[in-house]
Amino acid sequence: MSNAPTIRDFDKVVQTARLARIGGEEVDVTKIPSRVTLEMTKLADDAEAMKQEESFYTVIDLVAKACTPSNPKITADWLLDNTDFDTLMDFCEFVMEPIRERAAKQAGGTPGKK
Repeated sequence: MSNAPTIRDFDKVVQTARLARIGGEEVDVTKIPSRVTLEMTKLADDAEAMKQEESFYTVIDLVAKACTPSNPKITADWLLDNTDFDTLMDFCEFVMEPIRERAAKQAGGTPGKK
């Protein structure tokens, strides 16, 4: 047996690019910061206890935080001012999709179903 160390370079992990164009701006949400992902997970856990309006604004804020690393112009206010409601909701779904899929995979379920 070899005593050589096991080295795994996580910087070389290649993910499928997740790019979007919204309100004339481009964003890359391929890699959502861990802090934002954890906040999104917590939101999903607390959603029932939270008022719907409060939850809605929290989701928009988290989606904006996911966009900021690739395009600092994208803030919650920017999203609210530069999109119509249907576009905003579709965009939020797109950004949060990998997180929901991972949660469903860990729960042994199907994405989008409880």
